[in-house]
Amino acid sequence: MTIKQDLILHIYVPMYYNLKEIERLIALNHNWIEKHTQIIFKQQQKIQELIQQNSGKFLFFGEWIEFEKQYTKKSIKALLVNYLEERVSYFSNLMKLSYSSIKVRYNKKVLGSCSFDNKLSFSLLLFFADISLIDYVVIHELAHIRYKNHSKSFWALVEEFCPDFLHKRRVLHSNAALYNAIYLKYFNFS
Repeated sequence: MTIKQDLILHIYVPMYYNLKEIERLIALNHNWIEKHTQIIFKQQQKIQELIQQNSGKFLFFGEWIEFEKQYTKKSIKALLVNYLEERVSYFSNLMKLSYSSIKVRYNKKVLGSCSFDNKLSFSLLLFFADISLIDYVVIHELAHIRYKNHSKSFWALVEEFCPDFLHKRRVLHSNAALYNAIYLKYFNFS
């Protein structure tokens, strides 16, 4: 059971479940459903309030600035790619790791990934994050070059180069919906 940002309940059950069993499952989990629906609803309200408080502005590497027509999906992607190329190069040298390539694309769930052949991919939503948060994602994905998992060794490597990674990780997760709302408001159609 999950509740998506659209506040629609999604239930995944085995094929043999019938409608009565699904209804029973919903009834048994009514309190959980109500609680999490309210959490998402309140989060969405806070995001809309924050966007209204900063009317005509958007986040530019973590700073609220006036939105201008020169900022398009293409231009913010280019700015993010430039920043990522610089930081990935810096941290890969520091961490003594080699990557294959860097790619940026819109992904609202996964902010970064590292393939088995060490191709790094980053979400366009990182453009809205503070640069220290972006650096954490860079370090995280580079660490996957050495460890293709989230083992203790992986987290130790991340912590070596980003001691406050837990805090940054929490901030990124709590702001991801805000970043997506800004993207959809200003760049979804450009």
